[in-house]
Amino acid sequence: MNTKATHRTEGIVLKTLNYSDSDLIVTFYTRDFGKLTAIAKGARKSKKRFVNVLEPFCCSSLLFFRKQRDQLAWLESCQCINEYPEIRKSLDRTLLASYFIDLVDHFSLEEKAEIKLFKLLYTFLSLIEEGDTSERLLRFFEIRHLKITGYAPALDRCLICNAPLNSQQRYVFSITHGGLHCLSCSSASAAPGVLPISVGTIRTLQLGTEIETDKMKRILFSGQTARESKSLLTLFIGHILGKELKSMKVLDEVQRMRI
Repeated sequence: MNTKATHRTEGIVLKTLNYSDSDLIVTFYTRDFGKLTAIAKGARKSKKRFVNVLEPFCCSSLLFFRKQRDQLAWLESCQCINEYPEIRKSLDRTLLASYFIDLVDHFSLEEKAEIKLFKLLYTFLSLIEEGDTSERLLRFFEIRHLKITGYAPALDRCLICNAPLNSQQRYVFSITHGGLHCLSCSSASAAPGVLPISVGTIRTLQLGTEIETDKMKRILFSGQTARESKSLLTLFIGHILGKELKSMKVLDEVQRMRI
């Protein structure tokens, strides 16, 4: 007997793939099941089922089931909670939101639940919807995402001598080691892939993992902090994944065109 178990959860659409003339394969990040891939039968042709709820970023209440021998879930129903209409009206908002969901997709394993990651994505998509497309928002999402997924860079001490962060010391960040080297240790280790980083930038990134989201706008990014945090996080994420995400590349190219 091929029985099925039905489940309900909330999920944000990460991506879709045409499966047949009428069906879609949809990947969600869900509150209770983590990344979930499901078949939406008839989604490409039906004018009644799944209308406007399977677009990227859309957050919905999902009802799905899985037959015992099936690897993919089957989407039974989908009711929109937030479709983020303002994101879709703006290129800047769309590109930033696309990078966020791409980052979550590439770091997440199938059906490994992490409610903190779901809340992070939902909260930051809501901030983009409200009009925030700042460098601060981008970098704080990245650093929080790395912390939740277990890849947080070590920014509180030198990884070699273990001395705590000191405002009188100078530092570099080692991409390969994933943390700080004080300048004397860095010279001694001759480690490849190191970036100079100011204590001010380090403190800002530390604050980015802790500050309440409604207070983030109080944090000012200097030009130096913006440059250093971009280099550090972009290269570190690329090192972890072994590649540069296309969504990040497009976002960066558009930003460069506007400078």
